[in-house]
Amino acid sequence: MDKKHCFTMGRRELAGIIMANISVTLLCNRKCSYCFAESIRKKKISHEQFMSRETFLMSLDFLKRSHIKHVKLLGGEPSLHPCLSWFIEKSLEENFKVIIFSNGLMNKKLLSYLKTISHENITVIVNINSPEEQQKEEREKQELTLKELSEMVTPCFNMHNTMADPSFLIELIEKYNLGRNIRLGLAHPCLDYNNSCIHQKNYEKAGSSIADFFELCLAHKIILNFDCGFVPCMFPEGFIEVAHIHPVPLGLHCGPMPDIMPDGSIVPCYGLASRWHLTLDESITAMDCQEIFNKELQMFRMTGIYKKCEMCKWMKMKKCRGGCLSAAIKRMRNFPEEL
Repeated sequence: MDKKHCFTMGRRELAGIIMANISVTLLCNRKCSYCFAESIRKKKISHEQFMSRETFLMSLDFLKRSHIKHVKLLGGEPSLHPCLSWFIEKSLEENFKVIIFSNGLMNKKLLSYLKTISHENITVIVNINSPEEQQKEEREKQELTLKELSEMVTPCFNMHNTMADPSFLIELIEKYNLGRNIRLGLAHPCLDYNNSCIHQKNYEKAGSSIADFFELCLAHKIILNFDCGFVPCMFPEGFIEVAHIHPVPLGLHCGPMPDIMPDGSIVPCYGLASRWHLTLDESITAMDCQEIFNKELQMFRMTGIYKKCEMCKWMKMKKCRGGCLSAAIKRMRNFPEEL
């Protein structure tokens, strides 16, 4: 595979196309140290454990008004929602493509249902932790999901320490005939919760490891997709210029999305959920949400995750927004407790 066609972003849409997430529940059957939804649960940002059918239908209308073609179902763990199959059916009836973000610990009834859906209409992104971080029972149940759903699955890995090595995913792709792409995430900090994440001072070390992993994926003809928060300067010199051909520069992938919570509140992202939110109604669009959030977050966007961001060549070329907003805000010494 030609290198220039292998390196793509986690959000494949062109710049200017807005996406949105629907968090159908905040409950989860796993306790990941890097989880940025934990702050939402502890702060009780959303007052509902499960999204109602009425709120979900309002969310579909929101996507339609916003000209968004994908229904992205998140949690918590979305497979814990008792109405998930109904949500998927309604989405498909409205001609949406469905993307489920899951930890893969699904029950057999749900797996049997998902197998009846065409691969062209649904993707299941399964977040997989390093083998040393998994219990045997969890690993076996997760691998059953990989086996049953096979090429419907895109494996996902979240980098939350510099020692993390996602290369084991390649073996899983070959063993279970999964989709030949990997979604790579970077664990981000929350404003009000100390989750496990890589401090920006260690980004370059992580970037070097990721560049090596990119080459390994290339050798196995596997596409490496990047999620939000990565910055060009964390990678070895010349890596971005050689590997990055995609129209959306790597450093422009920090939202706000927005994210719709189970109770219908709308937040810019999980990491910032404790400070900014809107309310889902019959007129608001994703573009409205992004415009409002961008205005409120503009002063923090200019800060960046490093002091050097202001003079960075990538910022000057408008190919980087300064990294994760939550990390940038936490870097500021005098960030007010209440806004």
